[in-house]
Amino acid sequence: CLAATDCSVDNGGCDELVTCSDGLEGEGAVVCGECPEGYAGDGVSGCTDHDACAASPCFAAVFCQDMPAPSTDFACGSCPEGMVGDGVLCEKNACFEFNGGCDPMVPCRSNATQPGARTCGAT
Repeated sequence: CLAATDCSVDNGGCDELVTCSDGLEGEGAVVCGECPEGYAGDGVSGCTDHDACAASPCFAAVFCQDMPAPSTDFACGSCPEGMVGDGVLCEKNACFEFNGGCDPMVPCRSNATQPGARTCGAT
């Protein structure tokens, strides 16, 4: 009959996402590996999904979606009404009020490469 190693029972007390290594024979200690990419923690007390939205990377009032581990990315929702951008940076939409000063009969287009700029008419 073989004796169970310390890591053979409940991963030695280490988080299930990490590798458990047996310590020196007779000492009864285990060594827990590091948490995998996308997780925070020490492997002993647990590994939790890294929250990429915790630092509020999106523009104020824009929804932030944390991507599940192993990713450390996030995705921002749409800019608020009257603004344009990628959700991280939002600028006033030059065409939002009064058709941007363009004639009401022609379309106003915000310039994505020049914040606050606009063109009137077809482009």
